[in-house]
Amino acid sequence: MPLPPESNLPAAVVHPAWAGEPGDGGSYRKRGLTSYLAGLAGANFQEVVLSCGSSRLTRGARSLVDLADFALRTRARAVLFFYPALPLFHPASGFKLPALAVWLAVVRCTLRGRGVRIVLDVEDLPEPQHRELFDVPHSAGLATISTAERWLGRFADEVWIPSVSLGDRWREATERPGQPLRIVPTGAERQAAPAPNRRRPGIRFLYAGTLAREQERGVERLLRDFQAAAARATPPAKLVLAGPGGDWLRKRALGDRVELAGALEAEQAEALAAGCDWGLVPYPERGYFHDVFPAKLSFYTACGLPVLTTNLRETAAAVRRHGVGRVASEGDWARVLAELASSPPPPRVACPWLWADLLGEVVPPRESAPERDPQDPGNRIGACVPNRRHV
Repeated sequence: MPLPPESNLPAAVVHPAWAGEPGDGGSYRKRGLTSYLAGLAGANFQEVVLSCGSSRLTRGARSLVDLADFALRTRARAVLFFYPALPLFHPASGFKLPALAVWLAVVRCTLRGRGVRIVLDVEDLPEPQHRELFDVPHSAGLATISTAERWLGRFADEVWIPSVSLGDRWREATERPGQPLRIVPTGAERQAAPAPNRRRPGIRFLYAGTLAREQERGVERLLRDFQAAAARATPPAKLVLAGPGGDWLRKRALGDRVELAGALEAEQAEALAAGCDWGLVPYPERGYFHDVFPAKLSFYTACGLPVLTTNLRETAAAVRRHGVGRVASEGDWARVLAELASSPPPPRVACPWLWADLLGEVVPPRESAPERDPQDPGNRIGACVPNRRHV
């Protein structure tokens, strides 16, 4: 069943093959949006996976050829691009700006000439993310990132962004204070089926997300707080850590109450969450963390888990507004974890951030949509074997 004639949602998605690791929030958002829009458009959906080359120059040239070819043949009336998952941006650097200018101009002119709208999904802002989260400036430099974002602000006809606070930063970065934005929190495609009743003792806490030490997201403090209080609860509680970048944790004495699950595909992560009781967002209460809308919120609640979050502006407001968990300041987490570990399992919750509600469309039943042939060049252009490294 194709998109209804009045729909303004994209029926085509463009992304490079190196667009994200399983378990990463950005990857969860990109894959979720792609899957949701594919379900809406059915056989008319086009997923453009840009070519990989042996060098950055080759990759950039091929991506331009692929997109120009796509733009001339697409049947979609709107196309979705992702930022910063764009060609010539992994990694970003100043010498790529001329090529980026050409790429944006050619793609925009070709699509505009055919009456196709350009929708840009802005999942993160790389410069403040690096400066405020990692305490280092972005390797490309502020001037390069700022120039690229100003161009992108004019490239797109419509911008989607996960939170109001990030939207304010985007308007400032692109020097377009009056630009209309569509606030689209990271959603989930469906509510997972309830897990069968379990009879094992003890509360299970789940942290699902990036575990990389250089991207400190409160994981070390979470471990200290859990081991200091909740691990001694009766019956003993358990903390499950799932996500990429956790190799450094394997060298620590975590004890038998902490489980390191590693990076998981979506189905594996859902199965793991089905056996847990609380989803955790332990982010530090500072800077950029206040502005983001973590993909964890929709993942946890779609799996039925209530959320415990630190007192972050956007995240805490979302949890309170929808009544899907608790908010506790960083310094109070040891006490709250101990309290929850000693309490009965909480009731399951419903996800208030399903894509169908956020984007206002209804997904047709999957069995009613004709199968897409992955070899059909009208559906998948310039495809290559995904390279899961950012190169």
